[in-house]
Amino acid sequence: MTGAVGALQEPVLTVQSVTVQFPDGHTALHQLSLTLARGERVALLGANGSGKTTCLQVLAGVRTPTSGIVSLHGVSHDGSTGQRNRWRRHVGMVLADVDDQLIAPTVRDDVAFGLRNSITRDMPLSEVEIADKVQRALDDLAIGAFADRAIHSLSLGERRRVALAGILVMQPDILLLDEPTVNLDRRARHALHDLLVRAAAEERTVCLATHDTTFAWEWATRAVVLESGSVLSDASCSSTLCDDALLMRAALDAPRFDKR
Repeated sequence: MTGAVGALQEPVLTVQSVTVQFPDGHTALHQLSLTLARGERVALLGANGSGKTTCLQVLAGVRTPTSGIVSLHGVSHDGSTGQRNRWRRHVGMVLADVDDQLIAPTVRDDVAFGLRNSITRDMPLSEVEIADKVQRALDDLAIGAFADRAIHSLSLGERRRVALAGILVMQPDILLLDEPTVNLDRRARHALHDLLVRAAAEERTVCLATHDTTFAWEWATRAVVLESGSVLSDASCSSTLCDDALLMRAALDAPRFDKR
Protein backbone atom coordinates (compact mmCIF):
# COMPACT_ATOMS: atom_id res chain seq x y z
CA MET A 1 0.00 0.00 0.00
CA THR A 2 1.55 3.29 -1.05
CA GLY A 3 0.25 6.79 -1.38
CA ALA A 4 1.16 10.45 -1.41
CA VAL A 5 -0.80 11.97 1.40
CA GLY A 6 -0.27 15.71 1.23
CA ALA A 7 0.91 15.55 -2.40
CA LEU A 8 -1.28 18.53 -3.28
CA GLN A 9 0.36 20.65 -0.56
CA GLU A 10 3.62 22.53 -1.01
CA PRO A 11 6.54 20.08 -0.75
CA VAL A 12 9.30 21.29 1.58
CA LEU A 13 11.65 18.34 2.05
CA THR A 14 12.18 15.48 -0.38
CA VAL A 15 14.35 12.40 -0.71
CA GLN A 16 14.45 10.71 -4.10
CA SER A 17 15.72 7.16 -4.64
CA VAL A 18 18.00 7.43 -1.62
CA THR A 19 20.23 4.53 -0.65
CA VAL A 20 22.43 4.52 2.45
CA GLN A 21 25.05 1.80 2.77
CA PHE A 22 27.32 1.61 5.80
CA PRO A 23 31.03 0.72 5.56
CA ASP A 24 30.33 -2.80 6.84
CA GLY A 25 28.10 -3.38 3.81
CA HIS A 26 24.77 -3.06 5.64
CA THR A 27 22.15 -1.20 3.59
CA ALA A 28 20.08 0.99 5.93
CA LEU A 29 17.94 2.61 3.22
CA HIS A 30 17.24 1.20 -0.23
CA GLN A 31 15.92 3.40 -3.05
CA LEU A 32 13.73 5.29 -0.57
CA SER A 33 11.62 8.19 -1.82
CA LEU A 34 9.60 10.43 0.48
CA THR A 35 8.17 13.94 0.35
CA LEU A 36 7.14 16.04 3.35
CA ALA A 37 4.72 18.90 2.73
CA ARG A 38 4.29 22.19 4.56
CA GLY A 39 2.29 21.83 7.76
CA GLU A 40 2.14 18.02 7.67
CA ARG A 41 2.05 15.85 10.80
CA VAL A 42 3.86 12.66 9.81
CA ALA A 43 4.59 9.59 11.92
CA LEU A 44 7.51 7.49 10.67
CA LEU A 45 6.82 3.97 11.88
CA GLY A 46 8.65 0.67 11.70
CA ALA A 47 10.42 -2.03 13.67
CA ASN A 48 13.92 -1.62 15.08
CA GLY A 49 16.34 -1.68 12.16
CA SER A 50 13.74 -0.59 9.61
CA GLY A 51 15.67 2.59 8.79
CA LYS A 52 13.72 5.26 10.69
CA THR A 53 16.67 6.99 12.34
CA THR A 54 18.79 6.86 9.19
CA CYS A 55 15.89 8.34 7.23
CA LEU A 56 15.61 11.24 9.69
CA GLN A 57 19.38 11.80 9.52
CA VAL A 58 19.24 12.02 5.73
CA LEU A 59 16.27 14.39 5.88
CA ALA A 60 18.14 16.53 8.42
CA GLY A 61 21.17 16.76 6.16
CA VAL A 62 23.49 15.21 8.75
CA ARG A 63 24.03 11.94 6.85
CA THR A 64 25.07 11.93 3.21
CA PRO A 65 23.35 9.17 1.24
CA THR A 66 25.36 6.71 -0.82
CA SER A 67 23.14 7.60 -3.75
CA GLY A 68 20.00 9.62 -4.42
CA ILE A 69 18.95 13.23 -4.00
CA VAL A 70 17.86 15.17 -0.92
CA SER A 71 16.13 18.51 -1.56
CA LEU A 72 14.94 21.36 0.66
CA HIS A 73 12.42 23.72 -0.94
CA GLY A 74 13.41 22.32 -4.33
CA VAL A 75 17.18 22.82 -3.95
CA SER A 76 19.29 19.68 -3.56
CA HIS A 77 21.96 19.24 -0.89
CA ASP A 78 25.37 19.37 -2.60
CA GLY A 79 27.48 18.96 0.52
CA SER A 80 28.66 22.57 0.51
CA THR A 81 28.98 24.68 3.65
CA GLY A 82 26.28 26.98 2.32
CA GLN A 83 23.81 24.13 1.96
CA ARG A 84 24.68 22.72 5.38
CA ASN A 85 23.97 26.12 6.91
CA ARG A 86 20.73 26.34 4.94
CA TRP A 87 19.61 22.99 6.34
CA ARG A 88 20.52 24.11 9.86
CA ARG A 89 18.39 27.23 9.44
CA HIS A 90 15.30 25.40 8.22
CA VAL A 91 15.50 21.90 9.74
CA GLY A 92 15.76 20.99 13.43
CA MET A 93 16.28 17.43 14.67
CA VAL A 94 16.01 15.99 18.17
CA LEU A 95 18.09 12.82 18.57
CA ALA A 96 16.85 9.65 20.24
CA ASP A 97 19.90 9.79 22.54
CA VAL A 98 19.40 13.33 23.79
CA ASP A 99 22.56 13.25 25.89
CA ASP A 100 24.48 13.62 22.63
CA GLN A 101 22.63 16.90 22.09
CA LEU A 102 22.89 18.56 25.52
CA ILE A 103 26.13 20.47 25.96
CA ALA A 104 25.68 23.30 28.50
CA PRO A 105 25.71 22.90 32.31
CA THR A 106 22.24 24.34 32.98
CA VAL A 107 18.87 24.06 31.26
CA ARG A 108 18.67 27.78 30.46
CA ASP A 109 22.17 27.89 28.97
CA ASP A 110 21.62 24.77 26.91
CA VAL A 111 18.39 26.02 25.34
CA ALA A 112 20.06 29.40 24.67
CA PHE A 113 23.17 27.85 23.11
CA GLY A 114 21.87 27.73 19.54
CA LEU A 115 20.62 31.32 19.64
CA ARG A 116 23.94 32.59 20.97
CA ASN A 117 26.08 30.63 18.54
CA SER A 118 23.99 30.53 15.37
CA ILE A 119 25.81 31.44 12.17
CA THR A 120 22.61 31.27 10.14
CA ARG A 121 20.97 34.44 11.50
CA ASP A 122 21.38 37.75 9.70
CA MET A 123 21.56 39.68 12.97
CA PRO A 124 22.61 38.49 16.44
CA LEU A 125 19.98 38.62 19.15
CA SER A 126 20.33 40.65 22.32
CA GLU A 127 20.49 38.84 25.66
CA VAL A 128 17.01 40.17 26.47
CA GLU A 129 15.63 38.68 23.25
CA ILE A 130 17.40 35.39 23.89
CA ALA A 131 16.06 35.20 27.46
CA ASP A 132 12.51 35.83 26.25
CA LYS A 133 12.69 33.17 23.52
CA VAL A 134 14.25 30.63 25.88
CA GLN A 135 11.60 31.14 28.56
CA ARG A 136 8.78 30.76 26.04
CA ALA A 137 10.28 27.52 24.71
CA LEU A 138 10.64 26.15 28.25
CA ASP A 139 7.10 27.15 29.18
CA ASP A 140 5.71 25.52 26.02
CA LEU A 141 7.14 22.21 27.23
CA ALA A 142 6.10 22.72 30.87
CA ILE A 143 9.72 22.88 32.08
CA GLY A 144 9.98 26.57 32.91
CA ALA A 145 10.59 25.67 36.55
CA PHE A 146 13.71 23.74 35.52
CA ALA A 147 15.45 26.71 33.90
CA ASP A 148 18.29 27.03 36.41
CA ARG A 149 18.76 23.36 37.19
CA ALA A 150 21.86 21.43 36.20
CA ILE A 151 21.35 19.16 33.18
CA HIS A 152 22.82 16.16 35.03
CA SER A 153 20.18 16.47 37.75
CA LEU A 154 17.27 15.89 35.34
CA SER A 155 15.51 12.65 34.52
CA LEU A 156 15.79 11.26 31.00
CA GLY A 157 12.29 12.48 30.16
CA GLU A 158 13.13 15.96 31.41
CA ARG A 159 16.37 15.99 29.42
CA ARG A 160 14.41 14.96 26.35
CA ARG A 161 12.17 18.01 26.76
CA VAL A 162 15.19 20.28 27.20
CA ALA A 163 16.68 18.98 23.95
CA LEU A 164 13.39 19.64 22.17
CA ALA A 165 13.23 23.16 23.62
CA GLY A 166 16.73 23.79 22.29
CA ILE A 167 15.51 22.99 18.79
CA LEU A 168 12.15 24.77 19.05
CA VAL A 169 13.75 28.01 20.20
CA MET A 170 15.51 28.21 16.82
CA GLN A 171 12.07 28.23 15.13
CA PRO A 172 12.89 25.84 12.25
CA ASP A 173 10.36 25.31 9.45
CA ILE A 174 10.74 21.54 9.77
CA LEU A 175 10.97 19.47 12.95
CA LEU A 176 12.37 15.93 12.89
CA LEU A 177 12.00 14.01 16.15
CA ASP A 178 13.45 10.57 16.92
CA GLU A 179 11.37 8.66 19.52
CA PRO A 180 10.26 11.86 21.31
CA THR A 181 7.77 10.20 23.69
CA VAL A 182 10.21 7.77 25.31
CA ASN A 183 10.36 8.29 29.10
CA LEU A 184 7.73 11.04 29.07
CA ASP A 185 5.01 10.94 31.70
CA ARG A 186 1.36 11.67 30.91
CA ARG A 187 1.67 15.42 31.52
CA ALA A 188 4.75 15.70 29.33
CA ARG A 189 3.11 13.67 26.55
CA HIS A 190 0.11 16.03 26.57
CA ALA A 191 2.42 19.06 26.46
CA LEU A 192 4.33 17.54 23.53
CA HIS A 193 1.10 16.68 21.71
CA ASP A 194 -0.28 20.20 22.08
CA LEU A 195 3.01 21.79 21.05
CA LEU A 196 3.27 19.68 17.90
CA VAL A 197 -0.34 20.43 16.96
CA ARG A 198 0.42 24.15 17.30
CA ALA A 199 3.57 23.75 15.22
CA ALA A 200 1.58 22.26 12.36
CA ALA A 201 -1.07 24.98 12.72
CA GLU A 202 1.78 27.48 12.22
CA GLU A 203 2.57 25.60 8.97
CA ARG A 204 5.68 23.95 10.33
CA THR A 205 6.28 20.45 9.06
CA VAL A 206 6.71 17.80 11.76
CA CYS A 207 7.95 14.25 11.19
CA LEU A 208 8.59 11.97 14.13
CA ALA A 209 9.97 8.44 14.21
CA THR A 210 8.24 6.39 16.86
CA HIS A 211 7.13 2.98 18.08
CA ASP A 212 4.37 4.73 20.05
CA THR A 213 1.37 4.00 17.84
CA THR A 214 -1.02 5.45 20.42
CA PHE A 215 0.72 8.84 20.25
CA ALA A 216 0.80 8.57 16.44
CA TRP A 217 -2.94 7.83 16.38
CA GLU A 218 -3.68 10.84 18.58
CA TRP A 219 -1.40 13.29 16.74
CA ALA A 220 -0.38 12.34 13.20
CA THR A 221 -2.43 12.75 10.05
CA ARG A 222 -0.10 10.66 7.89
CA ALA A 223 1.89 7.51 8.62
CA VAL A 224 4.87 6.27 6.65
CA VAL A 225 5.83 2.69 7.51
CA LEU A 226 9.36 1.50 6.77
CA GLU A 227 10.49 -2.07 6.31
CA SER A 228 14.12 -3.03 5.65
CA GLY A 229 14.96 0.51 4.56
CA SER A 230 12.11 0.91 2.08
CA VAL A 231 8.64 2.43 2.27
CA LEU A 232 6.13 -0.33 2.98
CA SER A 233 3.13 1.97 3.35
CA ASP A 234 2.36 5.69 3.03
CA ALA A 235 -1.23 6.55 3.90
CA SER A 236 -3.43 8.31 6.42
CA CYS A 237 -2.52 7.52 10.00
CA SER A 238 -6.04 6.31 10.80
CA SER A 239 -6.15 3.78 7.94
CA THR A 240 -2.60 2.59 8.65
CA LEU A 241 -3.20 1.95 12.35
CA CYS A 242 -6.47 0.12 11.65
CA ASP A 243 -4.76 -2.29 9.24
CA ASP A 244 -4.01 -5.28 11.45
CA ALA A 245 -2.20 -7.20 8.70
CA LEU A 246 0.08 -4.25 8.01
CA LEU A 247 0.82 -3.74 11.70
CA MET A 248 1.69 -7.43 12.09
CA ARG A 249 4.01 -7.39 9.07
CA ALA A 250 5.72 -4.22 10.32
CA ALA A 251 6.02 -5.61 13.89
CA LEU A 252 4.03 -2.69 15.31
CA ASP A 253 1.59 -2.77 18.20
CA ALA A 254 -1.94 -1.49 17.66
CA PRO A 255 -2.89 1.73 19.49
CA ARG A 256 -3.81 1.00 23.09
CA PHE A 257 -7.52 1.71 22.87
CA ASP A 258 -10.56 0.91 20.76
CA LYS A 259 -9.87 2.09 17.19
CA ARG A 260 -13.55 2.13 16.16
